Amino acid sequence: MSQLLTLILLTIFGVSLTFLLIYILNPDKEPLPWRGYCTVPQYSTRPPSLELPTTAQFPYQLPQNFTPPSFPPPDLDDFSPAGVFVGVFSMDNAVERRMLIRSSWANHQRSRDGAGEGDGGVGTSRTIVRFILGEPRSEWKRRIRLEMDSAYHWTCLRGVCADQCLYAVYNDMIILPIPENMNNGKTYAYFHWAASNAWVPPLYFDNFAHVPKGLSYENTTAWYSPIPASHDPLLARQDYASGDPLKWVRPDYVVKTDDDSFVMLAELEARLRVELHKDPEEVRLQNGKVPKLLFASEGSLRDASSAPVSAMGSPDFGSRQASSGTSASQVVHALVMPTSSQHPTQSSPPSASPSAPALVSDPLIFWGYLVKNRFMAGELYALSWALVDWVASDEKVAEMKKGAEDKQTSKWMREHPRAEEIRWVSERCWIYDHPRAGTV
Repeated sequence: MSQLLTLILLTIFGVSLTFLLIYILNPDKEPLPWRGYCTVPQYSTRPPSLELPTTAQFPYQLPQNFTPPSFPPPDLDDFSPAGVFVGVFSMDNAVERRMLIRSSWANHQRSRDGAGEGDGGVGTSRTIVRFILGEPRSEWKRRIRLEMDSAYHWTCLRGVCADQCLYAVYNDMIILPIPENMNNGKTYAYFHWAASNAWVPPLYFDNFAHVPKGLSYENTTAWYSPIPASHDPLLARQDYASGDPLKWVRPDYVVKTDDDSFVMLAELEARLRVELHKDPEEVRLQNGKVPKLLFASEGSLRDASSAPVSAMGSPDFGSRQASSGTSASQVVHALVMPTSSQHPTQSSPPSASPSAPALVSDPLIFWGYLVKNRFMAGELYALSWALVDWVASDEKVAEMKKGAEDKQTSKWMREHPRAEEIRWVSERCWIYDHPRAGTV
C-alpha cells in the first residue's frame, strides 16, 4: 500500500513540475489585453521593435490630432479588386472541414458579396481558395484521390518538364511534396510553391478609377488555363465555360490560413485592397521614413514613370468589356466574352522572376494580427507578391524553415534586405481566436 501511495505522489509531483516548467518557459503566458488593444487604432506600420516589451499594450504613441480613418473608405469601389490567393492549411483526414469550407465561406454569397446588398461578387472576383496539404498517409491516399476532381493537370516548378514536376494541382487541392507537418517546413514549402504556381483571375472590368501600375508581375500570365473550382468566383467560372478563357495572373497577395478559421472573403479582400492602393509616399511620411528609393534589377535605377502602364498587361484592355461606362456590379452576372489575342500568353512555364519590367516597385505588405509585438498570428496572415517571391528565392530563409510557423514567417520579414520598408499592417480587431481557444 505504501509503495502505491509513493508512486501516486511521485506522479503528482512529476506532473506538477512539468506544468510549472511549461508556465515559466512559455513567453506567451501573459494574456493579451485584447479589448484594450482593440480600442486604439493602428497609426504606424513600421516593423515592431524587438526592444518593445511583449506586454506593452500599445507599441506607439498616437498624435493628438490623429483621426482614425473610417472603413470602408467612401471611394472603395473606385479601387480595382486585389488578386488574393488564399491557401487553407489542411491535412488528409480533415475531409469534413474542407467540405464545410467549400459550402460556407469559400462560396457563400454573404462571404463573397459582402455585407448589406453587397457588390455582386466584384470585389472577390479575383479571390480564390485552395487547400494546402502535405503528402497524405498511405491509408488516406485513396480517399484523397476520390475527393479530388477527376479532371486535373500538372504544373511545373520553375520550368521543369511535366514528367518531373514536384507539385500537383488538383482543382482546389495542392499536394506539397513534403510529409504533413505544422512547424517543420510546410509554410515555407507553400510560399515556395506559390512563387511559381499561384495564379488568380485577371481584372475583368476596366471602369475603376484606380488600378495599380508598374508592378513587376503585371505582364506575367499563366501558360495554361486553370480549371476553376466550384467555389471560385462566378466570373472566372463563366469565363472558363466560354471556351476561350483569359489567362490568369499573379496574385497581389498570398494568404495563409488554417482549416479551423472562418474567413469573410469580401472583408478580407476589401482590407487588402485598401492597403494595396495606399500611396507609398504617404505611408512613408506617416511612418517617418526617408524619401522613396526605387530598386531595380541588376543594380540599375529607374523612375516609376518609365514603367509600362497597363491594367491587365495589355494596352488595349480598355476596349474589352465595361467600356460603355456600365459599372462592374451591373454586369457581374453577364457572361465574359474573352479575346485571348489581346492578352499576352506564354508558351512555356514562367520563371518566378519575370524579366520585365525591371523596376521593383511592388508594395511590401505583411498583413495579419500582430501578437505580443513580435509576430503575425498563424490563423491568418498575408504576404504581398514581392515578399512571396523573395521568400522562395532567399538562401537564408531556406535555412529557417523549422520552428513555430507564424513566428518563423515574422523572422523572415526581419531578414528582408528592405526590412524597414515592410508594412506590418495589424488588424487586431478583426482577426482573433475563439474566446475558448485559450490562446492569444
